[in-house]
Amino acid sequence: MNRLVLSSILVIVPVLHAFQYAELAKYVDSHQEEYVEALRDWVAIESDSSNALKRLDLHHMMETVAQTLRTMGGNVQLVDIGEQELPDGQTLALPKVVTAQFGNDLNKSTVCVYGHVDVQPAKREDGWKTPPYNLTEIDGNLYGRGASDNKAPVLAWIHAVQAYKAFSLELPVNVKFIIEGMEETGSNGLDAMILAQRDSFFSDVDYILISDCGWLSRRPALTYGTRGNCYFFAEVEGPKQDLHSGVDGGTVIEPMTDLIGILDMLISPNGKILIPGIREAVAPLSDEEWKMYQDIEFDMENYKNKIGVSQLMYNNKVTPVTR
Repeated sequence: MNRLVLSSILVIVPVLHAFQYAELAKYVDSHQEEYVEALRDWVAIESDSSNALKRLDLHHMMETVAQTLRTMGGNVQLVDIGEQELPDGQTLALPKVVTAQFGNDLNKSTVCVYGHVDVQPAKREDGWKTPPYNLTEIDGNLYGRGASDNKAPVLAWIHAVQAYKAFSLELPVNVKFIIEGMEETGSNGLDAMILAQRDSFFSDVDYILISDCGWLSRRPALTYGTRGNCYFFAEVEGPKQDLHSGVDGGTVIEPMTDLIGILDMLISPNGKILIPGIREAVAPLSDEEWKMYQDIEFDMENYKNKIGVSQLMYNNKVTPVTR
């Protein structure tokens, strides 16, 4: 747990009641070991949402989150979101979604923190140098499955609320949490749950905060926009049966060749998406944003070396982080 990260969260919103920031920082410093131990306990829970055999661990993880929020005095609910149908036809209960609320002052804005506590599979044979579910410190860094994605960020928000409560400080905003356990496999059931509660739990939410992003900058950064997905389906029909390339090759119009031609029409060599209407649906980068991004500490050479490529799509540091 990094003090800078938690300290940034503590003051991310305007503070309506005067307090000594130095005291809060001192409180954070004095609870470092407690924060690390909390993360260690969470990492130890093998909450792999892709493995049906780990579903009990996932249920345990959600209960752990709920209990943590209850001990802080939050109004906590474990919301049933139904069942998941497995490929073999069996059904499995989805992990409940945890919602919590701290404060309901109508004169304050309401901030909803989203996070997830499920993880991707992890085994030593996959290349882990340390036991993935045993939080390990190496050179000041903490390693463990889910440590950064997304258990530590969820805990950081929880610790931020705890710090205010420790000093009997009134939260400057109403805070809500929505924590799920199926993000890594597509957030099964979450859409329906949100729609069902849009006029209740989410009715007064003014802002959504997501701490599930990476920093490309060398400095702490706030991500204020994320990429979305837009799916398209293309189907090409061909002969009614498989054909022999030695007999029929060069005679028939091959569906694979046509499909390659279609895909080639979707994007230009310089990365511009050519599908009609796509560009119009994306807000353009303002002059003010362009100027702001000039100061970002994004090292393109270091980035290329890190991911193992010799060339990027663009030769300036702004476009890669704004597209």
